[in-house]
Amino acid sequence: MLLSTWTVDPVKILATLDPVAAMAKADRQALESLLADVSTQSEPINKMLEELVKAAAPPFAPNLAPETSAQPVTAADVAQGEQKLDQQFAGGQNLTQVTCPQCACDFYIDPAQVQAKK
Repeated sequence: MLLSTWTVDPVKILATLDPVAAMAKADRQALESLLADVSTQSEPINKMLEELVKAAAPPFAPNLAPETSAQPVTAADVAQGEQKLDQQFAGGQNLTQVTCPQCACDFYIDPAQVQAKK
């Protein structure tokens, strides 16, 4: 939100100053569409806007032919993975499942970490 009196076109401001947009990934097509409406005589700003377009991620293109392993997963592979996990979590915690009354999501908590209300 911009609260001030500006002598500059707001589209130019939003193209260069938007903290929410800084947290998002760039949508190249949307950025190009926005910048099509922006014109400025400032060479440094034009250069910055060109760099924004160059840095924007290309459109998503899924890999339709991913590489796969030549070897199938065997029962021995599964058993080895289970053993590795068992060793990693040996002596684990005693967790209790809790369901949130508002969102109905399940969470797991350690009862020893919870303090009773007084």
